[in-house]
Amino acid sequence: MIEDEPLTWGVAANVSHDVFTRQRTDTKRPGTRHFVPGAKVWVLPTMWGDGGEQRYVVGTRRGTGGRRLIRLVMNTAYLVNFRVKPVHSPAVYAAMGQPGKHGRELPLYASREDAQRTADSWKWARTRLPHLGLGDETATMHDADETCEFCDGRDAAQAGAGADANPYAKPSGEPAGSVDWWGTSHGMWWCGWLTETNRGNVYRIDDLSALHIALARRRLRRRAEHTWLVSRPDERSPNSRTTASAATGSASSGAPTGPARSTGSSTPGSTTTIGSSAPRSADSPHTGTSRTRSPQSLRMSSTSEVNMTTGRR
Repeated sequence: MIEDEPLTWGVAANVSHDVFTRQRTDTKRPGTRHFVPGAKVWVLPTMWGDGGEQRYVVGTRRGTGGRRLIRLVMNTAYLVNFRVKPVHSPAVYAAMGQPGKHGRELPLYASREDAQRTADSWKWARTRLPHLGLGDETATMHDADETCEFCDGRDAAQAGAGADANPYAKPSGEPAGSVDWWGTSHGMWWCGWLTETNRGNVYRIDDLSALHIALARRRLRRRAEHTWLVSRPDERSPNSRTTASAATGSASSGAPTGPARSTGSSTPGSTTTIGSSAPRSADSPHTGTSRTRSPQSLRMSSTSEVNMTTGRR
């Protein structure tokens, strides 16, 4: 046997640093119960018809100082950076092929090309489909520590680098502008740089494929901003919490608060008291601390505020 010849070819990956799971307690910790963040594991071929969501992996168990290899079924969503690596360790090779629960040895990759196809398919699904806008736009984006040429090109554009900073060679076998061309490392980097450079005006992009990607990226960005604002309404107005506290304190102390603006959220047909939490009758004299307004005036006030905010009449 040749000295440098590997025992077999395998697909290696790392546990993402973005993974937090509950481990024996309700408290979440980085990594999984068996592997620390960044741990290298060997991913075995698919054995079930679930698309590879659950796979056997071989790695060093956390807390053992690298002295204990384990094999278990793991969720592949916790893994990043799938790549082909040769297996030279007899211990790793034995852990990969040891019989399972049913007494059968687990299958290994038949060749390096077989392992490369698996790594390329995961690379395409994790980094190509989301950025190229070919999959479901509601799908989760890849983890931050996933190696992605599109993100590298975007970061280069943000740093002010030019298009000549692309470190990948131009593809020669794929037609220019096709999905296969954009799916190469050179095309992904160029696409990330191009869409980020023309972020302010995406219609300056001449290539229709890149324009489609830029528009899809803009939709995702706006959707993410809207989701963030809806989930955290206090962040839209930094002084909202301070203003609310001051208003509460003024009302409890009985100090005059002056006329307050209507928010337009009152129920139609109801009467809303502005400026004070104490109820008042319609025929009571106005003292400056509170006043009663009819539903019609409330609707007119709410409409006026909206018009002033949007600039429409």
